[in-house]
Amino acid sequence: MRQFPDIQIIEKVIDGDKSAFNELMDRYEKPILNFAYRLLSSRTEAEDVTQEVFLRAYKNIGTFKFKAKFSTWLFKIARNLCLNKLRHTLHFPTFSIDKSVKGDEHDFQRQIEDRKQASPASNLLKKELQDIVRAALDSLPKNQKIAVVLRRYKDMSYEEIAMIMSCSVSAVKSMLNRAKQTLKNRLEHYVQE
Repeated sequence: MRQFPDIQIIEKVIDGDKSAFNELMDRYEKPILNFAYRLLSSRTEAEDVTQEVFLRAYKNIGTFKFKAKFSTWLFKIARNLCLNKLRHTLHFPTFSIDKSVKGDEHDFQRQIEDRKQASPASNLLKKELQDIVRAALDSLPKNQKIAVVLRRYKDMSYEEIAMIMSCSVSAVKSMLNRAKQTLKNRLEHYVQE
């Protein structure tokens, strides 16, 4: 199946072909979802943000300027929505139904454990390491975290990140260098010599 460039699909949508937008969603839903998840650490919130990104993109597709790539425009919308969600979460914290609850006699889980895991010990070590790295990433200032996620997990160029974050390329490089140094310092105890 031949894939059309984003520009041709956007032009079809602007001309009234509403079904053409589905092709854009198919291309970018997973990358946007993964980006939002990396920033929000919640699958549910990431799904909500992803849905809102495509809703806003569809409603505002006529305002899209063909100066940047469509993916850059989508990631900028996602970034803004994630920052709004993070600000809201600071004011209205929630709790997870998956976390242990302290009881009078024992801790208990609100969800039944999946026992189909291959090796509990290796899964535990892997999970611990992921939690440590996630905590280090989450401790970064928001802009540094966004820059790291876009560069490391979305493989975007400095120029694309600068457009998404509305800053200069040198500011992106500076943010990434500060983030790299901070992560190195926080994770040096876990790196084997």
